[in-house]
Amino acid sequence: MATGNVSLLDVAKNMQDSKEKGIIMTYALTSHPLMAMPFETVVGGVKKWKVVNDLAFSGSSSAYRNLEGEYTATKTPTQVFTSSVKIAGGRVKIDRALKDLAPQDIPIQRQGQIAAYARQVTIDIFEGTGGSAIYGVDSIINDQNIFSGQYVNAGTASTGGLLTEDILDEALAKHNVMRGSTYMYMNDAPARRIKKLSRGRGTDGYNIQYRPEEFGMFEGMYDGIPIVVLKDGKGTDMLSNTKGDGSSTTVYVVTYGDDNFTGFQAGQLEVIPMTEVSVLEAFDIEHKLNVAAQSVRCITKIQYVKNAVS
Repeated sequence: MATGNVSLLDVAKNMQDSKEKGIIMTYALTSHPLMAMPFETVVGGVKKWKVVNDLAFSGSSSAYRNLEGEYTATKTPTQVFTSSVKIAGGRVKIDRALKDLAPQDIPIQRQGQIAAYARQVTIDIFEGTGGSAIYGVDSIINDQNIFSGQYVNAGTASTGGLLTEDILDEALAKHNVMRGSTYMYMNDAPARRIKKLSRGRGTDGYNIQYRPEEFGMFEGMYDGIPIVVLKDGKGTDMLSNTKGDGSSTTVYVVTYGDDNFTGFQAGQLEVIPMTEVSVLEAFDIEHKLNVAAQSVRCITKIQYVKNAVS
């Protein structure tokens, strides 16, 4: 049994002003995926869904019948998936003496610790390997045969390759692109590589002429799809840049939606007050969640991407 899908940000916006609302807003605003991804609340924390893996038939023998003949019975083949939530979160601890010694530091400490937990959840949405953590996009494509074609190589395991328009186009050709629901996630350098391609210099991209007032402008999109750079508050890339040859990264394309890529949870994110722990005042944030790829073409990755502009 499930309820309608809404994002964490939507939930927080509709809450009355409170400490809990501020905490959930901090968590949700830490990264774009946590802001944009819909979450389905599943009773019991176990989600089952089916993914269509082929057409019911692909030949003329099932599409026609002879006079007084019967049609050939057909059935659309599907693959059943079952996944359970993972218990994410952590304990936020603040020394009670800060109330008198440095009250201005209390919001900094609270927000910084919450953002750190949200950062790890964001990374695992893409790179989580299951177990006690989220089973992320990379693992789904690597491990599940039905998704095994949802990748493009920019280079090889031994030598990373720069992004090109052809590689980006090939990835999008494999993907179910839905304007307003599809996003490209990547580190900073690949995003700046796409910006460089948009300018067109020598052999890199098109030689496009811009008006003087457009100098340096870039709308942050490729083929109408927003490019989201995943960096934390320190400006550090969230996605791994040690793949393949040890210096490569991965670009992910995701389409959110009830029938595409979605999160699911066993209840909303909780803020649980704790009794005094030694000299620390503490509370837990807890989010029982996981992700589900509900159509084959809702997730795609470009792997062995050189984490560089040129």
